[in-house]
Amino acid sequence: MKYCSIQLKVSCFSVLLLFILCGCANQSVFIEEHGNQYVAMPIDELKQEMGQPGSYAYKVKWKELTYPMADGYYGFVEPIGKNCFIHWRVNQRNKIVSYEPKGDGCDLRKSSDMELINLKNTGRQADWKD
Repeated sequence: MKYCSIQLKVSCFSVLLLFILCGCANQSVFIEEHGNQYVAMPIDELKQEMGQPGSYAYKVKWKELTYPMADGYYGFVEPIGKNCFIHWRVNQRNKIVSYEPKGDGCDLRKSSDMELINLKNTGRQADWKD
């Protein structure tokens, strides 16, 4: 009987540990998959997705934010969670060429932002300079 109790505790601990580890990986996976989905796509497709009622941008009533870059490209900002934004780098033909997550909420070592973790579609972190 004592053996079954110990085995049950070990099993519960293992399941809890697996759940925690998967939660930490989900935010990173979200950002990577979302970015990969839109790189090389027209920015208008991302804008359309951001306008959908299920998107975080729609929920927070985000207003479009862009900024010029030195190379003639421009940055386009997408909110994806509390204090987490993807800065998309867009060329003169309005194609997304890369992205970079920015903000304290994008800290990939944390998984406390459940809204970010639960979003669909994700992207990868890319290094680029403006």
